[in-house]
Amino acid sequence: MKIFSNLRTKRIFVHILVMLLGMALLMFLMAFVFIGEYIADNYEAQGKESARQLLSTAGEYVELAVSDLGRAMGQLLWNTDVTRAVLIPDLVSYKQKVEITKALATFEQDHPLVERAYLLTFPNQMCYSAVGEIIPLKDAPQHRYLPGFNGNVSVRTAASGNDTLVLTLEGEAALLQSFPTPEENGALLAELREDVLLHFLDDTLGGTGAYLEVQDPSGALIRAVGEPAAAEEHTESYISPMGWRFQLRQSRGQTQLSAGELIQIIGLWMLLFGAVSAGAAVLITWDIYRPIGALRSAVQENASGGEDELELVRRVYEDAVRQKTSLTQKVEEMIPIVQERLYKNLLRGRIPSERYLLERLSYLNSPLPPSGIYLVFTASLGGAEGAEESMSGLYQWCVQQKSGGIRAAEYLLMDDYSLTAILAFDLLSTTAQIKQVQREQTQGLKRCGQQNDFGGELFIGWGKPCRRLLDLHYSYRESLEELNFRQYHGPDAEPFQDSAGEDCRQLLELARNGETAQARRAFELLLQRLRQETEEDAALRAAYGKLMDDMVDALLSQRVPEEKLAVFESYYCRSEELDGEALEQLAAQAGNSGLTLLGAYGQKNRNRYVAQAQKYIEEHCTDSHLSLETAAESIGINSAYLSRLFYELSEVNFVNYVNGCRVERAKLLLRQSKLPVQEVGFRSGFNSVQNFNRVFKRHTGTTPGAYRKDPREAEGK
Repeated sequence: MKIFSNLRTKRIFVHILVMLLGMALLMFLMAFVFIGEYIADNYEAQGKESARQLLSTAGEYVELAVSDLGRAMGQLLWNTDVTRAVLIPDLVSYKQKVEITKALATFEQDHPLVERAYLLTFPNQMCYSAVGEIIPLKDAPQHRYLPGFNGNVSVRTAASGNDTLVLTLEGEAALLQSFPTPEENGALLAELREDVLLHFLDDTLGGTGAYLEVQDPSGALIRAVGEPAAAEEHTESYISPMGWRFQLRQSRGQTQLSAGELIQIIGLWMLLFGAVSAGAAVLITWDIYRPIGALRSAVQENASGGEDELELVRRVYEDAVRQKTSLTQKVEEMIPIVQERLYKNLLRGRIPSERYLLERLSYLNSPLPPSGIYLVFTASLGGAEGAEESMSGLYQWCVQQKSGGIRAAEYLLMDDYSLTAILAFDLLSTTAQIKQVQREQTQGLKRCGQQNDFGGELFIGWGKPCRRLLDLHYSYRESLEELNFRQYHGPDAEPFQDSAGEDCRQLLELARNGETAQARRAFELLLQRLRQETEEDAALRAAYGKLMDDMVDALLSQRVPEEKLAVFESYYCRSEELDGEALEQLAAQAGNSGLTLLGAYGQKNRNRYVAQAQKYIEEHCTDSHLSLETAAESIGINSAYLSRLFYELSEVNFVNYVNGCRVERAKLLLRQSKLPVQEVGFRSGFNSVQNFNRVFKRHTGTTPGAYRKDPREAEGK
């Protein structure tokens, strides 16, 4: 080639190439080290987290199985013959004893977890078995499980709110369900089959090389899975509420990647990276060399006898750079304007074809991907004064935010000073993830409005997701309709719901309050009614889809993790393929799973909300401006809902609880300080001396001054 004819020029080419290859090699080594460490650490963390989740799930499964068996034992105690034998054992006939034996035998057959079941009648100290034996309790081997006969028995409750006792002795377990009377009249004793209770561990850990032990509270081995000879490099433990310890031991190979495995994972990619880097170095070197060769040719052709060769090179180079910089600046200044015009035409449905749109987006380097799920929302101040300045501030805030779950976002200020956003998600994004982003964006916009003290209320309207960029104008139109609705009815107003929507709201409320069985029955009736009233499959599918969407919204409001919402993915993926009874069964399956989740997390959140509110009150009771609204806002729920939860779960209203905390604070200051009584009331959070005296006397029966003189006498009152 001609470019290598001159030695000086060839030397420049080689120097550039060697420098770029060295940089590529350095980047290759750095990438290999850091990516390898990241993959290894991530693999180890995932292995540990999987072990913890396995142990936690195993403990919850055992506790649930034991609790269900305890409820079944409680139902057996209400058998007529069993109840008679417990309450009036001296009047039990032979026929009734036979019936008791049959009942125990049937109970053993119906519950594989039970090895043997026994009825204990304490007034006459007798023990009934399923094989027909009726012997004195002191002669029965089963008395070893009773704490009254054996002090080595470990006694735990099966679950919170459950009166079933779990008895463990030397690795053997049994359940004791007492008859619900104030006196100890009798109980059912069920010896458990540990191999049946923990059989799922064999299927889960079989062939993994891990070793798991289940121990009772005394440390005795209940069951072991795997070979204890495995290398004990990593151990995870979990203690269930029943006191059982689940201990998993894994070898290093199960929690960490070896060097060979790491090379197998990323070795091929790193080789490809090295090859691409070397090729890129050659191309970049050639691209850098070409202007040098062109400049040299220009110098040779245009140099005059009186002009220095280097000066000519410098002048040609500066002119080229100046022209390129000017052109680049002009293009960069025009891109935002062209982008905004393209987006507005897209939202208004004025794009002629998808090919034209994709070409323009590529040319303008738009962040919007060519394929994905797209969503539009519109925000407005409803014609308030200073809307232009406020919405500009809101626009700047949105541009600076980074929200998880969104692949790309573009924000536009429309001609009427409203803010419109185009959000793009990955094609694999679930409905739950998209709805979670909607909630986060709405809450973030409202917080920004409150922090910046906008001149009016902020109204937000959301459209429905679409899968084509050309369909964005439908989502934009829906967002405008919802925005207009909220501007007319209020920012928190919800669109009118038909009877099905109202029924759905009621059954969701039942599930949130823990009445899951009633909620499931109501859901089944609602599905049947919709099927009877709706003739077209498309309309029925839309009605079922609305029910699923409402249920997902309710679960997200209870802060249910996204991975738990996978129970709905089967419906969203298959609903378009089914109709009739098959569609109803699919909706029933997803809905019942959702109601179960809502019931569990609803009860958990109710208790958590009250506990958070009580902690907030105890920390801020000295603030005289403390109110129900501020406490509710601190934990993110409605004030009316918090007031109702407070009274239902703590049996005292919000105001009395606040006053009680302030009185305790005042009593402490009166005992341990010499502050004036008026100052004590102020530092305890009361807004006036009269209110302080009245509330203090109502809670203690005496005045603050009398309490300071003799606290012990006041406490005695």
